[in-house]
Amino acid sequence: MLFNFEASDYRRYRDSIRFQFYNEVGYTGINGLISNFCYSGPENLLYLESVAKLLEHSGFLTSFVYLRVSKYELLRRACQPSRKKKNTLRSNKEIEQWLQQNPSYDLVTDEFLIVENSKGKSISV
Repeated sequence: MLFNFEASDYRRYRDSIRFQFYNEVGYTGINGLISNFCYSGPENLLYLESVAKLLEHSGFLTSFVYLRVSKYELLRRACQPSRKKKNTLRSNKEIEQWLQQNPSYDLVTDEFLIVENSKGKSISV
């Protein structure tokens, strides 16, 4: 691994790759793009606004959709076999720790379309 997942260098490098990708999207001629992001709270809004502005320069209209899920469902999904293969939170302990570190993960603004995803099935892609 080039950078530790929690290191600020990792986030800076990751974001530079993301912004390069979003910048290049404008030259592809595609009509739309769906991108995901792990929202951890209002501190992410500046980043999301930056992405929206970058895409607007390419003629894209950006809409943010927040997939809301209950804590119970987060914990249930963490133990699913499909998550064992992914570089993500894979245990109840990891979910509980993430929730403690990100207590405002569920505070979104009116700019978001909120979709309640607690009753739906977990989809593995």
